[in-house]
Order: sequence, then structure tokens, then C-alpha cells
Amino acid sequence: MYTRSSVGQPNDQTTAEWAIQWSVSWIGSDGTGSVGGDFPLMQSRARATFAVAEVQALRAK
Repeated sequence: MYTRSSVGQPNDQTTAEWAIQWSVSWIGSDGTGSVGGDFPLMQSRARATFAVAEVQALRAK
């Protein structure tokens, strides 16, 4: 949540980072029987820099 604009930050922008962790299992057939397994845990990460021009927010506890 952004509670104020990014004015005054370097280049008047803010940076956000996030990650998603994936857990994948699969089941199939090789023509003679069932096969399957688990992939190792995978993680996707991303970062973005952008300007927050105006913020209108209501925060409640």
C-alpha cells in the first residue's frame, strides 16, 4: 500500500519488489503405466520502478 506520492524520492519514483513461489506436481502415463513426480521448488521474482502521482487511502485498524 502506498500512503503518499513518490515525489521527493530519487527520480520521483518508488520501487516495488515481489516474489511467487511455485510448487508443482505432475501425473501422467507412459503408455504402460502411471508416471509422475515433483519439480523442485521454483521462485519467480520481479522488480518495477514507477511514479505514484496521487494517493487516496483509508486505513483502519
